[in-house]
Amino acid sequence: MLVDGFLAPTGNCTGIPDLYSGKRHSSGMNVQAVPNLAGRLLDSGLPVPGARHDSKALAESGTADRWANHLRPGGPGMLADLGYLGTAAITGTRKPRGGELGDVRRACNQRSQHPRRSRTSNRAPGQWKSSTPAGADALPTSPTSYYGSRTS
Repeated sequence: MLVDGFLAPTGNCTGIPDLYSGKRHSSGMNVQAVPNLAGRLLDSGLPVPGARHDSKALAESGTADRWANHLRPGGPGMLADLGYLGTAAITGTRKPRGGELGDVRRACNQRSQHPRRSRTSNRAPGQWKSSTPAGADALPTSPTSYYGSRTS
């Protein structure tokens, strides 16, 4: 299994806090997607504000709870990019400050990690956006319905 997040755009919603993702320079909702290794979407979490880091969004979206069996020690595991460091997902190795990764760790990062760069992970968000996943009727239809009518 893989896990990755993507930003579902909401347009310019300046009155609703936490939607602006500084990393992506856009407003939207962070959606966690869980595709299998063939790229078929298996699950998606509830959308969380776009200003959330992937590791925090994994927990807040409910995805971590539903896939806890894969994330427990000795479980089947889930592959994820470096945005999920600190979770139980299998991630690459971060380059040490002021240093370089060894050849073996660099090769491992390139071969088995970075699901965002692989074809399988990138197909799932497109599939999710273009089809109706199970439970889609429970997802909010707009940021206002998710947050209510509060403004900043």
